[in-house]
Amino acid sequence: MKTNKLLAAGALALSMAMTPVASLINAMPVAAEEVTPATTGTISVQQGDTHTYSVYQIFTGDLTKDGKLSNIKWGSNGKNGTSTVTTGADVPNSVIEELLGAGETNRAKLDIIEKYVNLSGTAYGTVSSTNPLTGVPVGYYLIKDSQAVTGDDASTLFITKVVGNVNIEPKKDVPTLEKKVQDTNDTTGVTSVWIDSADYDFGDQVPFQLTATLPSNYGEYSSYKLIFNDTYNATAFDYVSGSLKVMSGTNDITTAKGVHVNTDTDGTITVTIDDLKVADPAATSTTKIVVTYRATLEDTATLGITKDNENKANLQFSNNPNTDGSGELGTTPDDTVRVFTFKVDVTKTDNENKALNGAGFTLFKKVKNADGKTVETQIGQEIKPETGNVFEFKGLDDGDYVLKETTVPTGYTKAADINFTITATHSENSADPVLTEVIVDNKDFAVDASSGNISTTVVNSREGTLPETGGMGTTMIYGVGAVMVAGAAVFYVTNKRTRKD
Repeated sequence: MKTNKLLAAGALALSMAMTPVASLINAMPVAAEEVTPATTGTISVQQGDTHTYSVYQIFTGDLTKDGKLSNIKWGSNGKNGTSTVTTGADVPNSVIEELLGAGETNRAKLDIIEKYVNLSGTAYGTVSSTNPLTGVPVGYYLIKDSQAVTGDDASTLFITKVVGNVNIEPKKDVPTLEKKVQDTNDTTGVTSVWIDSADYDFGDQVPFQLTATLPSNYGEYSSYKLIFNDTYNATAFDYVSGSLKVMSGTNDITTAKGVHVNTDTDGTITVTIDDLKVADPAATSTTKIVVTYRATLEDTATLGITKDNENKANLQFSNNPNTDGSGELGTTPDDTVRVFTFKVDVTKTDNENKALNGAGFTLFKKVKNADGKTVETQIGQEIKPETGNVFEFKGLDDGDYVLKETTVPTGYTKAADINFTITATHSENSADPVLTEVIVDNKDFAVDASSGNISTTVVNSREGTLPETGGMGTTMIYGVGAVMVAGAAVFYVTNKRTRKD
């Protein structure tokens, strides 16, 4: 039976993943004089699109002057539910009516459209940006990626178009991931925004953040899987147990259904969200999924300009809106942050520039406490080697310090306390963050940024020497006293004789 129905060409265009779809199908009777005899058209793809698409012919028909499809027949890839159809046979009114009753969302519409297209058979043809498909009979076509996509890419939502001449403009989208770290200056108490590099002391807990933005076509997916893969140098860092949190917008989903957190001690952290639409039904394409955690900077971390103390992460994500979202996954590129730390070497000499053993030094840092007051805080224990005159203070970051000689070699005077400030400059927003400069404000210090080594020399002077009891000094005093006594005696005798005379 001949079907006298129209499919609206513009409304039949199921847009790509990024664009909402208007009403897909609009059928209405049309007078015979409005119908233009069936023609052929061309399906092309916009320049720059790297995908190749398979084209499936669902219906054929005649194109009216106002771009609608009439006299609808089954195409070479058509099917009726589970039943096969005869190419060129009339399409039943019940099929057209069901298509007209498709839901409002792209996914709901596709659930109906896919009942009438055989995607397991041989496609009518293929098309790419460099190879348009020409001589295509007027009809209704479904267009899909020919192959599964990989890497930081995603499949397009199935496209349905009424063909005359059609230019396919895929508008797919993928999520992004940023890995960041915060930097804190203990002396000023100032904590930075989230950046790509920082410097810390040994023993500090370093905060890290992973932020995933969702694709603009998130709403087209029936389910959406995310896997955060974080890798850090286990020699340099130790994960702080219980510090990890997963936020979806303002909602804490750390323990939500289908959220799995694995914090192995081998330098890997994995956060799997089986289906974000279940873990947070309120999430939309503008929602950010944020993972935060802390890791302690260990005393085995590398000093100075290094790429050893790094943390990096990537994100795996559902990349095919035409499936249930659980099977096909894309992967974002790695994003890297780095943490730097330094050391101070103190060389002890006497005032003749000779090595001097037997000293002990303690390092203090000026730290702003919870009350806003700056106090001197001891960094580790006093360093007092049994032999040698070099003292190493490892694992320092920027801030104000005081170096104190807390054990003085016998026979020498105590050195004055030494104040100095370390200032570090590193690329705060970079795909490959580096340490660019280390400065110490005290002219008595030398800096080698490549090794992270800051060095100075502290000189002790010998104590002043006083006369000892029983020594030459007392002998001289005794001698002078004897002369004075003898002189007094002579004066006395002389004076007495003078009086007698």
